[in-house]
Amino acid sequence: MKGLDGIAVLSESKRLWPDTEVVVMTGHATVASAVEAMRLGACHYLTKPYGLAEVRATVAEAMDKRRLRQEVARLSRQVAELGHGPLIIGESPAIQALRDNIRHIAPTGSTVLVLGETGTGKELVARAIHDASPRSAKRFLAINCGAFNEDLLANELFGHEKGAFSGASALKKGLLEVAGEGTLFLDEIGEMSLTMQVRLLRVLQERHFFRVGGTQEIPVAARILAATNKDLKAEVDLGFFRA
Repeated sequence: MKGLDGIAVLSESKRLWPDTEVVVMTGHATVASAVEAMRLGACHYLTKPYGLAEVRATVAEAMDKRRLRQEVARLSRQVAELGHGPLIIGESPAIQALRDNIRHIAPTGSTVLVLGETGTGKELVARAIHDASPRSAKRFLAINCGAFNEDLLANELFGHEKGAFSGASALKKGLLEVAGEGTLFLDEIGEMSLTMQVRLLRVLQERHFFRVGGTQEIPVAARILAATNKDLKAEVDLGFFRA
């Protein structure tokens, strides 16, 4: 072959059409060339002379391999499509409307507040939103805002720099940073102090934050979901929650 050899053709073929099965045939077989061909993705390596029956068997095996890979890909797509479905079970009009809302909300990337009484499945809704979103392969992290005092919650969300306070012997990344491009779920956000609400509002508006004791802006790529069992409108009227 002028200009390039079969190994070069194999490499370019796998680059352009990675799902194509390639059979290498050669009259100048070496262990090194066989190893290189398999490394580059050849499914078989035949040496001359070869029989027609051997070629037919090799091609049939390559076709079976491709069909199997296509079937695995098809089943994987089905699993991905159904993966978030069973989280919320029921066929009542209210449940169907909830699932419709999730399907519409999930792809948008918007911040979402989930309201409902204790035990109604607010975290299930948050997980369903995450699973139906383009972020489904990323991390889903959850924190109960009512389980920490103000300082501990700030440390959990924002992290801290080494030496930021007594006992801070090493840098710690907060959940806003660890979540990456995934989803961070803030449960019981109605329990968050007014001061923390101000800090969180800035994160939502500016999409960055500072670690405790830090001066470097850390960008926020995560989507924020929140939930509460409180009537936040009433809490605003009472002065317990910022509008």
